Amino acid sequence: MIGALGRERAIIIGHDWGGAVGWHLATTRPEFVEKFIPINIPHPVVLPRGMVKNPTQLFRSWYIAFFQMRHLPEKALQTDDYTYMKLALQVSSEQPVFSEQETEAYEQSWQHPGALTGMINWYRAIPLSLQSMASNELVRVPTQIIWGMNDRFLARTLAKESLKQTVGGNGILVSDAGHWVHLEQPEIVNRHIIAFIT
Repeated sequence: MIGALGRERAIIIGHDWGGAVGWHLATTRPEFVEKFIPINIPHPVVLPRGMVKNPTQLFRSWYIAFFQMRHLPEKALQTDDYTYMKLALQVSSEQPVFSEQETEAYEQSWQHPGALTGMINWYRAIPLSLQSMASNELVRVPTQIIWGMNDRFLARTLAKESLKQTVGGNGILVSDAGHWVHLEQPEIVNRHIIAFIT
């Protein structure tokens, strides 16, 4: 994609799965990355370690193991008109960030054939992704982690541990924000992004 746009490198900014892809790119193909900003997503090798070290994180991440199963997760997520998925959108932030209209749009997209499987397959591919990344390989491109301090799924210690996977990376903890920090505190997040990339 970077090459198709006529660029040699790009500034990569990604939240959650977008950030996971960014971590992988910055680790395995750093020549394409000018700067990297992961938002509320740990380095992929950090999460499994975090679950071993911190039982609380294991509890928070139970769904990752559940998503490794075939067919059952898709059926469970469809239950009661996607109640669990809509609830996850509501409880994963410190303040409401998704309007009723936006939630309905998500629900409509989840109903497309194969949509849930496509989403869950990101989790099912985690083992393959980890195999392609050396656990001791550091990210050497300039990296700034932005993290909502009250993420209900990912403990803030994962941000600190992820910094150890970088050379000279820095981290920004944003208070009064959860997993959707870029939607909950957009002014703060944008200010840090602009300061880092300029």
